[in-house]
Amino acid sequence: MANRKPIKQSAVLAYQERKNQLQVVLVTSLDTQRWVLPKGHLADGMTPSDSAALEAFEEAGVEGDVSRQSIGSYDYMKTEPKGGGLRRVEVFPMEVSRVRRNWPEKSVRDRKWMPIEDAVRAVEEKKLKKLMAQFGRKMAAG
Repeated sequence: MANRKPIKQSAVLAYQERKNQLQVVLVTSLDTQRWVLPKGHLADGMTPSDSAALEAFEEAGVEGDVSRQSIGSYDYMKTEPKGGGLRRVEVFPMEVSRVRRNWPEKSVRDRKWMPIEDAVRAVEEKKLKKLMAQFGRKMAAG
């Protein structure tokens, strides 16, 4: 049975200036292989932004300076085999300073850098698309 109160998660919007444009990294989800931000449950004893940084390293092999300020949140329904229920994900931007060749989940996820406009099209959640597009416009404006 699904929870009525959303379970909190945190995600990282990992970005870098690459090829003279803002690019972000997406990873494939474990079950459906669709493009998603690195995200997960809040780690015990960690702030949401620190937890997001941990997910970025584990799922995408990227490290950098994570903002303490979220750019917003989005909700999604987790499938029943994965625990079911509503999740509320706070998204934290992270300027990437290190991209690792090897990382904990490399064998189970694909990682892809893409221009932010392509990343917005690649993710499915409407609210996440909006958050990412707003972030892209803000970064372009300086």
